[in-house]
Amino acid sequence: MTVDHNLPFSDGPQGAATSFLANNLRFLRQRLELSQQDLADRLGLNRGNIASYENGSAEPKIYNLLKISKFFCVHILDLTEQNLSEEQAYIKASSRFANLNHTDREVLESFAKQAEEVERFLESIYHCCQYTANGLPEPGKEVQIMMTYVDQIHNAALQVLRQHQQLLGLIKCRLQ
Repeated sequence: MTVDHNLPFSDGPQGAATSFLANNLRFLRQRLELSQQDLADRLGLNRGNIASYENGSAEPKIYNLLKISKFFCVHILDLTEQNLSEEQAYIKASSRFANLNHTDREVLESFAKQAEEVERFLESIYHCCQYTANGLPEPGKEVQIMMTYVDQIHNAALQVLRQHQQLLGLIKCRLQ
């Protein structure tokens, strides 16, 4: 298996992508004259997260990366792959962020519809399981254990779905 070393993330956690992200985050934060604490408060993170991202010792989860991208109004790829301290790169990143094409909008709407369908599906399965369990004359210990697992799976699936919908919301609000 060969590795394409021209890919932005092939260098691992200390590679070019991390370096761009760390430097860009620091640059953009300072450009707005924000402290690490100010930025953390606005993004719903803690100061330690911001410090770790800026010194390159940690990389944000995709959801946090999207929040950072939205906050600074720069495209996520530019945030991780370009040196935004160069004025032309910053201008390009800002305009690229604001200009999703028609196909991107259609894909976004498709994801939103799928999320609604998944939510209806999850709820119907959950209610079906509850109805079945409640219809048993005397549910045994096994049924109670199974329903505990069903509750846990249902809650976890809804949590993931809500995060998915929040991500779509972040992107969608920028299109409006």
